[in-house]
Amino acid sequence: MNKYNLGHEWEVGRSMNGKVDTVDISVFFRGLGGPTDCAVAIAKLAKARLMPKQVVMVEGCQFVGEEKITPSGEGDMGLRYLVNEKYGSQKLINEVYEALMDLTYEIDDETCGHMDQYSKIQMNHRINNGDWNKCIDYWEYTEQLKETA
Repeated sequence: MNKYNLGHEWEVGRSMNGKVDTVDISVFFRGLGGPTDCAVAIAKLAKARLMPKQVVMVEGCQFVGEEKITPSGEGDMGLRYLVNEKYGSQKLINEVYEALMDLTYEIDDETCGHMDQYSKIQMNHRINNGDWNKCIDYWEYTEQLKETA
């Protein structure tokens, strides 16, 4: 995944049997606390047993027209998963979104930041290097859950 323009891309071994999809999930935290929010997100994925094959975390962000990444408190995280077709890529995506959008997770404010900052999470994904889907934030995600309930 070279979305973060780091000058290289890792090759992730495909040791699974059968067809394997590559699922990339991009997670962005606006405002202050970005790197801490990324660490909280990784802890949440570990607790849910949804650890990716690769993680790239970048402090700050690069807006359109800017030449470099600005360390302004934002945090950007790329997750790469390899998913066996029997498990299902969309199932994994749903589970990752659910785990990361869950604000009921117990977090020590002294250590891991405040949930009002974490709630500024935005996510999108792609499968097999296809197009990125529309980015969704926490508030849009919770509205969609209400509509499908």
